[in-house]
Amino acid sequence: MEYKQCIHHEQLIIYFKYKIVIPVELQSRLIEWYHEQLLHPGVSRFIESMKQHSHWKTMAKDISNFTKTCKECQIFKQQRKHYGKLLPKLHDIHPWNQV
Repeated sequence: MEYKQCIHHEQLIIYFKYKIVIPVELQSRLIEWYHEQLLHPGVSRFIESMKQHSHWKTMAKDISNFTKTCKECQIFKQQRKHYGKLLPKLHDIHPWNQV
């Protein structure tokens, strides 16, 4: 299916596959606003949320770049370190040696 065949115009709003096409002038403002509304969601959750309602060609790259520059996201990302799995305690031969 060609790109031109999927575009619909309704009162100056352009739709592509039932999603609103965001003009270049509004993309950064929309990213900032949506980022605040979702409370700094992280890149993958942010992209999936935006894809549900809006569309532009470089959306994923723009969101990723914005999230990398957000100070709060970077602080939260540093705090979320995974230290590894807990190791199971080995059973002693003599019960009640250690409580």
